[in-house]
Amino acid sequence: MSKYMIQTEIDEEALLKEFERIVNQILSRQMSEETLKERGVMKQAIKEIVYSRKDEIIERVVKKATAEIVRKGMPRLLEKWAERKEE
Repeated sequence: MSKYMIQTEIDEEALLKEFERIVNQILSRQMSEETLKERGVMKQAIKEIVYSRKDEIIERVVKKATAEIVRKGMPRLLEKWAERKEE
């Protein structure tokens, strides 16, 4: 059996950059998969919380909307009413 020896010169800096790129690619792919799984779990948890507290959330939204309507709408209503009274 014959034995052969091959020698190659490789730029160490280029080798390190390529190694770093490959490792980053692998880690990014793994992190992306984990992130997607975590987002799915979080999405489901948020959905469960929202549905379990929907009456409370609706009431808070209605109160906030009512307050905004009074705060912004009432001055406009009074202004329009004053304009009509002047006519």
